[in-house]
Amino acid sequence: METRQEFVDRWLDRAVAEFDRNPRCAQFIRRLAQEDPDSFAAAAMRHLGAPGQSHALRYLAALMLRQKSVFQKLSDPGDAARLKSHCAMPRLLAVDPSFDIKLAKQLPDRTGANHERALKGARGARAIEVLDKGSASPQVVPIVSHLAESDDPRLSAGTALLVGRRTKNPDWVQRLLEHGDARVRANAVESLWGVNTLPARRLLREARLDASNRVVGNCLVGLNRMGETGVTGQVMRMAEDANPRFRATAAWAMGVMGRSGFLPCLTALVKDESEVVRRAALRALLAMRREEAAKLPSVTEPGPDPAGAETPEEMPDFDLRLDGSSFTLGQRPAQSGADEGDG
Repeated sequence: METRQEFVDRWLDRAVAEFDRNPRCAQFIRRLAQEDPDSFAAAAMRHLGAPGQSHALRYLAALMLRQKSVFQKLSDPGDAARLKSHCAMPRLLAVDPSFDIKLAKQLPDRTGANHERALKGARGARAIEVLDKGSASPQVVPIVSHLAESDDPRLSAGTALLVGRRTKNPDWVQRLLEHGDARVRANAVESLWGVNTLPARRLLREARLDASNRVVGNCLVGLNRMGETGVTGQVMRMAEDANPRFRATAAWAMGVMGRSGFLPCLTALVKDESEVVRRAALRALLAMRREEAAKLPSVTEPGPDPAGAETPEEMPDFDLRLDGSSFTLGQRPAQSGADEGDG
């Protein structure tokens, strides 16, 4: 038997597909959002988290912004929800340019006034990640910067990256290098990728002595992007470290740098005694091959003849209502005025 969510998914898919040619679709989607907001939000996030542009997606984004669950949906820490949240954020910002500020204010504030209802833990970390990927606004920084000193390492690590990327301040990163959590230090270093100044270069050179493989790896990638000489040799030596974590990080760094000269070393690391190292080396090789394939000219296959395409069936005239457990479809009664709830 079809569940309520499956029912909503099926009909929303159809409404989105026919949106531009069937004027009833907007009315249907709006009623769906009003009458079953939970199922609508789940179905809408699936569309907002997919690639493409259309009037239907913008309409879904506008309705999603009215849902009380929008912050919960965006901060869903599940792996399957991650890409959806990243894709949905720019769509929501296109409708409401201040939405990133509103999302940032859902995180724990400085005073503790909102801590009972704030996004914390895995949800807070996902919200910061979504802000980092989807918002370029510097106005977010003063709202969340205090979270770099949070007792929750997930919040502090994410904030280190977000704030560091926007301030590009080596002095701020230097303070975070005293942090006890390696993830915070590594993210602080990563935030300086692409900052080619003498203070930033000095900081990355010094941070190469960190005890954490993550920090060292991020330093080497950052220095490589600055054009620092000798980085290739340092990564190759790191691939021979006695600690498998450092060898795995060396393999990762090779994949990020993408130099063909690393291929013999990565091929050897695929046979490493450590499974962690073997996986990292294999991922690096695959990443380099995908990068090479992306540089090749693409061949576009001819599409089907539009004249031979079938015209989808028009959406029927129906009324959507809840009976307490599932949706019921029925013919819409004749009315002289606007439908209730359509305003």
